[in-house]
Amino acid sequence: MTYQEQLSPWMVQQQLPNVENRVLARFRRRGDADAYLKLMKEMRPSLALSVIFSTEHVGSC
Repeated sequence: MTYQEQLSPWMVQQQLPNVENRVLARFRRRGDADAYLKLMKEMRPSLALSVIFSTEHVGSC
């Protein structure tokens, strides 16, 4: 995980039919991710979307 990804742990992901997930956007704050999710669901209601928090980290500080 890059430093930039560590700064933006909230993600909106799309669940694909073949049991894969695709990250659509990353955010620093949960509220921003929720607002993006709401907008995407209004624009494309057929998409299977969710907000997740990434807990991955690289090394120790």
